[in-house]
Amino acid sequence: SRQHLLEKITIVGSQKHIGATHVAISLVSWLNHQKRKCMYQARDGGNLIPELVRWQEGVQWERDICSYRNFKGQCQEPRTGAAMPYITVEDHGDHIQQVAEELSDLVILVLGGRPWEYAAGLLAYQQLSGEENLVLLCNNGTPQTAARYARVFGRRVYCYPVEKDPFLSSKPKERLFETVIKEGGG
Repeated sequence: SRQHLLEKITIVGSQKHIGATHVAISLVSWLNHQKRKCMYQARDGGNLIPELVRWQEGVQWERDICSYRNFKGQCQEPRTGAAMPYITVEDHGDHIQQVAEELSDLVILVLGGRPWEYAAGLLAYQQLSGEENLVLLCNNGTPQTAARYARVFGRRVYCYPVEKDPFLSSKPKERLFETVIKEGGG
C-alpha cells in the first residue's frame, strides 16, 4: 500500500474552462495549509503560473517559485528523475490524453455540472476510466448532477463546492479534499 506516499497529483478537466486550474490552486493551497509541502505545476502548455495567481496583490517571487498565501507554484518543470521534497499538483488543463499516458499517485478528473457539458464528461471518463487512482469531481453542479454522473459511471462522484476564491479555505472544501486525498491513498 502506498499510504502517505502521495508524491504526484494530476488534475485534468473534461474540457476547457471547466475549473481544473481552480481546483488545482485550491488543492495546493489546502495541502500547504495542512503543512504538507506542495507545489503547483502547469502542464497544459499554457502559462506556467495561471493569470489567476499572477495578478493577485501580494504575490512574491523567489527565482522560479511564486508564492501567494498558502499557494506555491513552480514556473519551470523540475529535472526529471529528481525526487521532489514536496507533493506536486500538476494542472493538465483539458489535455486528457497526456494524463492517460503518465503515472500519477492520484488523478482528479473535473467534470462540468451543466447539461451541455455532460458529453465531454462522458468522453473524458471513457479515456481515463482505466486509471487506478481516479477521483471524479463535478464542478459547477448540484448533488443531483454528481449523482447522475455516478449512476452512469457506476462509481462515486464528488460535488466541488461553489467557491469564488481558490486561495481561501472553507469547511466544505476541506472535507472534500480530506476525503479525496484519503481515497487516493495519501
